[in-house]
Amino acid sequence: SLGVSQDNTSSSVQRLADYVTIREELLATQRYLDEYEGYQRQLRKYEEATKKAQEAKKDAGTVKPNAEKKPERPERPKRDPARGALVQVLRGAVPLQLEAHREDCLRNALRLQREFGFKLILEGATEAYRLADEIAAAHVPVIVAPVVRSFRLFPQLDLRNHTVENAATLSRTGLDVLLGTGGDTGKESQFLGVAVAEAIRGGLRREAALRAVTSDAARVLGVENRVGRLAPG
Repeated sequence: SLGVSQDNTSSSVQRLADYVTIREELLATQRYLDEYEGYQRQLRKYEEATKKAQEAKKDAGTVKPNAEKKPERPERPKRDPARGALVQVLRGAVPLQLEAHREDCLRNALRLQREFGFKLILEGATEAYRLADEIAAAHVPVIVAPVVRSFRLFPQLDLRNHTVENAATLSRTGLDVLLGTGGDTGKESQFLGVAVAEAIRGGLRREAALRAVTSDAARVLGVENRVGRLAPG
């Protein structure tokens, strides 16, 4: 998450610290990836040089050692499995899904996406309506989650500027708008109907709301060939 408040407390310094932490992790992963890809290039050169040396030795018809310097196998960098997921993000194989709600945090997420060039999905995006055109220009999908008006969650600082028109405003820009529940355990999926109803109440077309939890969601997540719609056959 980026700038999500804990215990209903938040400050610009804390939100900036989240941004810096994520950026440093991405930079470290980029260095790790560059080192590994450099090793792969050197390994290919080594294998090509070894093959040429063996062919030259065979053509000479002698078993005497070749006078030329024997190619040295490059040293393999230490693997870091913990960076595996972010490596796939930087390679563009999988998107990075970031929960962010405030306008400044959403802009920081877009800033990271511009710097590193990964595929980004914004989750939560409570104040996304305030920079809808910027998000659309970056072609970043958004998972809009409804706000549960309860003593436990409302008015949580991150959600204070919520509006039910958020999804409809984003949809009018032409970007991919998905609907979620904002949960992280799976149990909250029972409230998906509430998310759809809230979005429609805020002006999102019914057809768009249905696609936001079916075919559009499957396409954005890259699983449209398996789920997301009913079709003959």
